[in-house]
Amino acid sequence: MKVCLDAFVKLRALIGAALVRVCFPFVGNSVGGSHLSALELVRHLPTCGVHPLVVLHQEGPLAAFLQRAGIGFSLLPWSDFAQGKRATYAADKLNIKAAQSRFAECLQANSIDLVHSNDTQIGCTWIGSAALGGARFVWHQRTSGGKHLFKHFAAKADRVFCPSAYIRERLVERIKVGFPGTGSRGRQILQVNNPISLSRYSAPSCPESVGTHGYPRVGFVANARAQKRPEIFLAAAARVLEAFPDARFVLAGAFSDEARREVLATLSEQVVGRVELLGFVEDRQSLFRRMDVLMVPAVNEGFGRTLVEAMLAGVAVVAADSGGHREIIKHGRTGLLIPPDDVTAFAEAVCQLARDPNARRRLVVAAKEDASAGYDPSTVSRQVAEIYRQLPQVGIIRRHWRVLKDRWWLSSMPKGVTSMPRMSLPYT
Repeated sequence: MKVCLDAFVKLRALIGAALVRVCFPFVGNSVGGSHLSALELVRHLPTCGVHPLVVLHQEGPLAAFLQRAGIGFSLLPWSDFAQGKRATYAADKLNIKAAQSRFAECLQANSIDLVHSNDTQIGCTWIGSAALGGARFVWHQRTSGGKHLFKHFAAKADRVFCPSAYIRERLVERIKVGFPGTGSRGRQILQVNNPISLSRYSAPSCPESVGTHGYPRVGFVANARAQKRPEIFLAAAARVLEAFPDARFVLAGAFSDEARREVLATLSEQVVGRVELLGFVEDRQSLFRRMDVLMVPAVNEGFGRTLVEAMLAGVAVVAADSGGHREIIKHGRTGLLIPPDDVTAFAEAVCQLARDPNARRRLVVAAKEDASAGYDPSTVSRQVAEIYRQLPQVGIIRRHWRVLKDRWWLSSMPKGVTSMPRMSLPYT
């Protein structure tokens, strides 16, 4: 009995020390907050015994971003992935079925233990491939929507990650679904903070800038979508200019040509000369040095990564009292929360901080301390790696079992599939 117990203890230690191989697939046609958070994990997971493999379906903005960041990736140039929308559900099922066996072979060829998706489109595409390829699946749900798709796809995941209690509560309450291996709804929906690099924002911002320049510099950092409420920002900017005629405004984010024209068309003559449209800015330190206050009028945000970035950079935050913002901002201590879509209240909050630099300084100091404690990538990576290892058959036992079934599995693949190239790995 003692011999069996000793052997079991040694086996558990061996499994815990095993290198877990995780695939992070992306479409590749954009760069946003979800990508930045996922790539922070990719950078830090190797220190936790996890070997990440980044996969792109398309060359584009994300490929260029990864190259500049020195993160290796593999390109799997297939277009038959899911669109991730309810209206395209029937077509998605056909596209997914066509792609599953090809993606599954890549997982087998690279001995992947687990697939970690970071958006709905990728999640719908890869979850079946993971099952076919013998890998576990983590679905990272960053928004509170998608009830229909969640029911048909994400409910089959081994774990669902979400960045806030706001999203988790809505998923648990709105989606009546049991998860594999559990008898109760929602037990496998886990809150995991988005990792945000402290070093990227360690340089001091401009806590004295209003006093130095004599006018506020107000920023808006988001992609051009209705949920982000750029029109509220611009309307509030016009109100701020009434009190501070020399105020400056910065809009940063992925704006299409059409969205840019729409923004410019809504600007009054008073505002147009005071607003700078920057597009997506990779260097966040330089971006936040351009502003004293970040205005975030977005509603129903699952998290609010830009809020945390600004807090770390020493920029005061004025945000809508909605969604995940309430978990990030402690009103009156680390920032100001404003009733959603209240243009007057947003403008008054910005003017209040411009007139009272001491109050703004107190917010900045408390916010930076709070953000530094809650979103450290090393801490989040250790938490994620531990969750990976808690999944059944992830680690060395799973890899040995896969060796035994590889010959049968590959021999059953459709003709033409086995010619697919093996994916290269970003880490050795």
